[in-house]
Amino acid sequence: MARPLLDEQVHYNEGRPIADPSGDGDGKTGDDDDGDSISSDEEAEGIRESKHEFFSRHLHNMIHFLVEDWFISAMLGFITAILSIAVDMSYEYLNHYKVIVYDQAMKVDHIVGFTAWVMYIVAFVGLGAIVCKYISKHAIGSGIPEVKVIMNGFMLQNYLTFRTLVAKVAGLVLTLGSGLPVGKEGPFVHMGAIVATLLAKATRPFQQSAFYSNEGRDVEILSSGCAVGIACTFSAPAGAVLYGIESTHKYFAVKSYWRSFFATTCSALLFRFVNYAIIPKDIAGAITAYYQTSFPNEVFVVEEIPIFAFIGILSGLLGAVFLILHGWISKFIRKNRIFLKVFGKDGFAFTIFMAFVVGIITFPAGMDG
Repeated sequence: MARPLLDEQVHYNEGRPIADPSGDGDGKTGDDDDGDSISSDEEAEGIRESKHEFFSRHLHNMIHFLVEDWFISAMLGFITAILSIAVDMSYEYLNHYKVIVYDQAMKVDHIVGFTAWVMYIVAFVGLGAIVCKYISKHAIGSGIPEVKVIMNGFMLQNYLTFRTLVAKVAGLVLTLGSGLPVGKEGPFVHMGAIVATLLAKATRPFQQSAFYSNEGRDVEILSSGCAVGIACTFSAPAGAVLYGIESTHKYFAVKSYWRSFFATTCSALLFRFVNYAIIPKDIAGAITAYYQTSFPNEVFVVEEIPIFAFIGILSGLLGAVFLILHGWISKFIRKNRIFLKVFGKDGFAFTIFMAFVVGIITFPAGMDG
């Protein structure tokens, strides 16, 4: 009697119950369960992406990786190297013309030659100061302290703009072309940081996420820019990366090693290639390196090590003395009332005065002629 009762309560349709087996009358039938199953399948089908969407997503991620890492690093090296080559060629030609002007003036008279030499230096230094004063005052100085301040989290307005880059390049060319004994290491660190910032902003539409939206990314790209600036100056990729670590030692990330090294390698290779293949030979030899070296197989003997150690200690002490004197002079220039009355606060008159002094000191024929 139990089986007929079970048969009355439970009916099967293709192996699935369509009535309530317990007979409690809760109204849930097999059709309801089947509806829930169909609904879940439809949701899973909606979540599951097609092959086209899958490959599009991975292609987008690959482009994002190439743009944010390889492309920006390579372009940073190439652009900064081109700027370095342009600056080097420009100021070498200006120095060449200075010698021509001096030679022609000396044929007339010793005083004429002295005047031409000094006025050439004063004129180009003055032009460089005018460019920095009226195009972008933020281009004044080496730029390394400001870049370090930015990398430590303090945002300085207009220090990493295209306008500042133009003023920096023009001012550097005119200053070096005048013959003023200054280097380009500091300015190129600043210029490399500017190029890195502009590249990050220009490629932002092609990036999956904002490349320049957090402090970590800021430090990474600025550190690569600093390293590239050094590589363009000395053609030393490994040393440039070490400088990047030195300048950002608090924040330097391990993953930034290969970015910086790749960018500096691209920069150094392009610099050497253009120097060999394109630049005239009379100019190429002057911009390859400041000091060419040729070491034998045994570069030192044991007896020389104490001498090297003494030179290192002495150089460190002299460097410390230089920094102390520089600090005193800087405070004197900013606070001394007599100095401010004579030269003013903007430094333009003092720049012209120092150019005049350098012209007198570096006059080739001397005062006796």
